Amino acid sequence: MRFAHHKLGLMFGGFFSFIHLMWSGLIAIDMAQPLYDAILRMHMIQASYELLPFDLASMLMLIVMAFLVGYLLGWLFAQALSWSAK
Repeated sequence: MRFAHHKLGLMFGGFFSFIHLMWSGLIAIDMAQPLYDAILRMHMIQASYELLPFDLASMLMLIVMAFLVGYLLGWLFAQALSWSAK
């Protein structure tokens, strides 16, 4: 059985980049730090991290890198499925 490597790569890459786009949006509207603090509190973790202010260039780099990593992982996943189906 052959899996669509490119399609699965695009799906994973799109999902990863979408999640990072949403995170960047939260940073842009100053909602990321309270959300981050709440998530850490739910896990009984207290850390003193401070998120940096929104930067368009960093956001674009984050989304592109997330897409590329997601694409690679999706492609590798399809490859592993193809190998296991033999």
